[in-house]
Amino acid sequence: MPSWTPRPPISFNTGLAAQHAEPQEQPAVRLQVVDHPDEQGPALISRGTAEQLGLLGTKVFMELAEGSDCVLTAAVTDDASLVADGQLAATAVHQHNLHLGSGISEEFRVFAPPVGEDTPFELVDVELEVALLSRAEDGEGPVQVDARAVTRELLLRYFGCVLALSEAIVLVVGGRRLLLRVTATNSLDAEAQEERVAYHCFRGLLTHETQIYLHTADQQAADKQQPSTPPAAQGAAAGAAQPTDDASSSSSISSSSSDSGSEPDLPQSLAAVRGSVQLLNAKQRPTSGPSRSCVIVRTLDGEWFPVKRKLLRPCISLTKAVRSEEEGSPEVTVDVDTLTFDRVLIFLEALALGRESPAFGVHLLPQLLAAAQHLGLRDLEEYCQERLGDSTARVRQYRFDEIRQLNAGGGCWLILDGMVLDVTRWLPEHPGGSKIIPRQSLNLDCSRFFELYHASRESFVYLRQFYMGEVAPQDRELVPGPEEPPSAEFLQQLREFTPWRLQVEEEAVATHLGAKRAAAAAH
Repeated sequence: MPSWTPRPPISFNTGLAAQHAEPQEQPAVRLQVVDHPDEQGPALISRGTAEQLGLLGTKVFMELAEGSDCVLTAAVTDDASLVADGQLAATAVHQHNLHLGSGISEEFRVFAPPVGEDTPFELVDVELEVALLSRAEDGEGPVQVDARAVTRELLLRYFGCVLALSEAIVLVVGGRRLLLRVTATNSLDAEAQEERVAYHCFRGLLTHETQIYLHTADQQAADKQQPSTPPAAQGAAAGAAQPTDDASSSSSISSSSSDSGSEPDLPQSLAAVRGSVQLLNAKQRPTSGPSRSCVIVRTLDGEWFPVKRKLLRPCISLTKAVRSEEEGSPEVTVDVDTLTFDRVLIFLEALALGRESPAFGVHLLPQLLAAAQHLGLRDLEEYCQERLGDSTARVRQYRFDEIRQLNAGGGCWLILDGMVLDVTRWLPEHPGGSKIIPRQSLNLDCSRFFELYHASRESFVYLRQFYMGEVAPQDRELVPGPEEPPSAEFLQQLREFTPWRLQVEEEAVATHLGAKRAAAAAH
């Protein structure tokens, strides 16, 4: 069971004409963006626009009709001098977050909160980077800012609002204009994240229970140099740390454009990030240590990814790292560039969740195919070959003599209950060593050996990656078997885990080597 407690759905849009248990398709309205009369505060729409959207109240959450990460909080006003029907008054920050501009017309709709999903929408924690938006006086030195005051102002203005990754926020604290940028959001705690094969959170609702962590660019840059303790921005893969009590601490940032590599691309009016900031009384995210559920994967261009072990199981070249018993997260380097490995992870996630494979562009398939072959990821390899027009059938029937010739030529082809498995490339990754399989299991039915050395049925997961086909029915009698046959229970479980096997004639199925010998032993 998940460690978070499901809560009743939250009504995001006060004043909707009707509330429904299931999300309804919201009508889209084309609105012209105009400049907001104030730098802060929610966006504004007129009463007429609200009625056009089917709203009766004074507040609404909106998004671009084509979809947008940032969710805009809009207030309904009757003051025609602020905004007219058919207009949306947005601040420079709103326009930046939604990639809009004054005078441009876009279609908007009411934001529909997620309903019926197994992940809560309320934020467990959020991280924000703090920078200065006003020029410091000469000789003033770093500007000290109380992180607790920033947190109070953030809650005052954004409580009950949706925050999204990379969203910019401008706050005035102690007479200073501060630029905040959302760098991490989590709607599950660390324990719940560990339970997930795949977890992503790019936005959520700020509540009074949300833990707020503030930092500076220099601090986050330092954190990213420590792969053994993945930063919260990588929480989707590695899991975020638990909240802690306030700690008296400080951190500095040099916010000039020359030495701050993370300065956001903001409108000119917001881009004057100069001087330096020192956060006082900042709440520090506790270090939870390396995750046991992850493997640290380094790509050839120096990036690293904390990836769930379960997600990497189909990659037979990474078997040792996935099944490593060492403390923390084992590390492995792959000969794949960062962008390609990103796409590999997208494919692996769809595979793990039983979703349809992503439709990668044809121009990306050669790089993905090379990555699949390097990783031993057969599902992706076959996907790429099929998309590239490879008509060669990979799965077929094999004569016994053909299998013996492949082994004589340096291969390692196994016969398991009539299945033909090519484990040649994987052999160096075998947890039991690379010698035991060739010594015991070549050119015979190895079902009994498999049962003896693989008490855990986790090993069944890998069979699909090695499967090449079936022994031809006319040759099954020619395949020698061990002195002791496999158990009937093992064979039954094996077949339940391998529904993807090549179908052969019914009479051939009845003469599966293991089944035949098991039946003979029973008599």
